[in-house]
Amino acid sequence: MTISPSKSSVERVPSPLGGALHVRLLFAVAAASVFLTPAAPAQTTSPDAGTTTQPAPKKKTATKKKTTKKGKKARPPPPPKQEIDEETRKALESMSPTTGPADAGTTAQPAPAPGAETPPAATATQEPAGPVDNDPPTLTHTAVTTAKKGKPLTITARATDASGVFGPVIYLRKKGMPSADYIPMRMTPSKTGTPGEYTIEIPAALISVDALEYYIEAWDNVGNGPARYGGPDHPLPIKVEEEKKIIVRPTEPVPPTVTVKPKGAPPAITHTAVTQATKGQPIELNARLVGDTGVQGATVMFRHVGEKGYKALPMGNIGGDDYTATVPGGMATSDIEYYVEAFDKYGNGPGRSGAPNVPYTIKVLAPQLGEAVTSAGKGPAGPRIVKAPFKPNPGRAAGWLLMG
Repeated sequence: MTISPSKSSVERVPSPLGGALHVRLLFAVAAASVFLTPAAPAQTTSPDAGTTTQPAPKKKTATKKKTTKKGKKARPPPPPKQEIDEETRKALESMSPTTGPADAGTTAQPAPAPGAETPPAATATQEPAGPVDNDPPTLTHTAVTTAKKGKPLTITARATDASGVFGPVIYLRKKGMPSADYIPMRMTPSKTGTPGEYTIEIPAALISVDALEYYIEAWDNVGNGPARYGGPDHPLPIKVEEEKKIIVRPTEPVPPTVTVKPKGAPPAITHTAVTQATKGQPIELNARLVGDTGVQGATVMFRHVGEKGYKALPMGNIGGDDYTATVPGGMATSDIEYYVEAFDKYGNGPGRSGAPNVPYTIKVLAPQLGEAVTSAGKGPAGPRIVKAPFKPNPGRAAGWLLMG
């Protein structure tokens, strides 16, 4: 089958797409003819158009896939089964694309050369959904003013923003240090689950100085910020205090009240007081001491009337429960005051007869003829002095001489 090279055989067919569709058809036919024809003359002249055409460049064997204006890959047309003659090919190459009525006022893009890389279709820029956020986060915080030395410190802040919050970040330093010594620490969402609440626990190792300074700043997720509480030049102070140790003494149990009855008892003393004595003569004092737990330390305490202190005169046991003591005659020079006391073997006592403030009194008297004074007072027991007349017997006296 032979196609006539007449001008009427390549008339344009009007189409809704106008010149664009015509250009695509021509490009497809030209590409197919170039692919099927091994070579072309350097320059030919079309008998109908009278124009000179440049030879089409040879198509590379490794041709990149062409893309349409919309960015989709175009499937190459299948090669025609019939062979196109040289005159028809020249006529097609000499034809220039024109625009149709539907494309009036628009400029058609030239077809890319065979083997040239088609630029990708431009992608539309997506506008952000919703209102534009140009504000930093809202940051609130209750300042921490004191801390316990050597104890962890928890600091809490609240930050909210429509675009989300990045941070917040706390900056901490020792009071008085330069701004370069701030230690940044990022705060994390609070474990309480409160929306917008962030916390951080300052380690105990950092709470070991006398005072600290800090400030907090926050950004939102689109880069607005920072919002600050405090600042590098006017940080918030924290006074670090020593922990007061409160020593609680254990409550001591109240000891039970124990009534201890003394074992034993002081001895009972029976004594007949001596009221008179002879001056310069010994004074014998007797007493009976009885105790269930024995007798110990039986003593006569005596003094001259008018003296302040008593002298101790031990008593001796003379058998059974009887005890005695003797005031020396040299002490019987004036009236005497005395009392008797004793303990038991456990120290209970003293048991007394008389007392330091109410003693017995002995009147010391000079001796008289015909009378004797005993420890029991006046009585006939002592020797009586009697004056009797004496007449010498001379005869008896001579007899005694002769016998001698």
